[in-house]
Amino acid sequence: MVSTPLQRLALIVLATSASASVHAAEVSIIGSLTSFQSALSPTYADGNGLLDGVALRIDANLPRVKYLGGDPLFYPQSHTVALSQGTTAVRFEYTDLVGTAVENPNRISFTAAAPAQVNPGETFKVGTLSYTNGYWYPFARIGLSITTSSLDAALNNHSFAGSIVVAVSSPDPYNPADYIANADYFYLQGASGPLTDMGSVRVYESANQPPGNPGNTGSVDLYARIGSLIPTSFENPSGGVFLSQSLEPITSAVPEPVTIAMLLAGLALVGSAAARRKHCPSQT
Repeated sequence: MVSTPLQRLALIVLATSASASVHAAEVSIIGSLTSFQSALSPTYADGNGLLDGVALRIDANLPRVKYLGGDPLFYPQSHTVALSQGTTAVRFEYTDLVGTAVENPNRISFTAAAPAQVNPGETFKVGTLSYTNGYWYPFARIGLSITTSSLDAALNNHSFAGSIVVAVSSPDPYNPADYIANADYFYLQGASGPLTDMGSVRVYESANQPPGNPGNTGSVDLYARIGSLIPTSFENPSGGVFLSQSLEPITSAVPEPVTIAMLLAGLALVGSAAARRKHCPSQT
């Protein structure tokens, strides 16, 4: 039987649709925070933990060193605790000598995305990361585990095991107006190092707010693709958050060359006027 060109085109469309329907399948996400590493001890001073998540292991015998700058507080050189299975939020804060908690703690959370239809190789949302930029904290690395679950073997049991690195950015703490440079931030790190292509997520300080006062808590959606499970981008920033391509602190704003030239010209005029007044006889 000889088919017409239109019939052949219809068969191609049907075959393509059938192939797509075979490969697309529902994917669920299982995600949790697995560990917490910091220069500060999660059990500092009075022994009260600083974590929302339940610590499975606490090592109290780590060496302690005096903090640089003459601060009388003593910190462990490094401290890592494992978090109980299923932990999705961690709170960390700096305390004083008697273990009094600060009023504005830091907080990181991961919320898994709702199940969705996914094709192999397709980029899709795996969850939402939220960060509250609280009182000063020098550094933290929080383990992050994300795994797919699907009835389709091609989409099932793909995982990402890495960490969320929280960094302090305070190039000019005495200039509250420099809210962009003073925003603390986080980025993702995999087994081979930082995921530089994704950039970083920055959250404003509570005391260094831009116009509109969006606050010191923000969230972003995390997207990835299967093969294994590869994070690809941060998207849809909301709240007091903005995205950056850099993993380094943002330097304070530098005046444009024209602005600098105008400033120098103004200073020259002021100096010239002062010189003229100095050499002119006083009027009596």
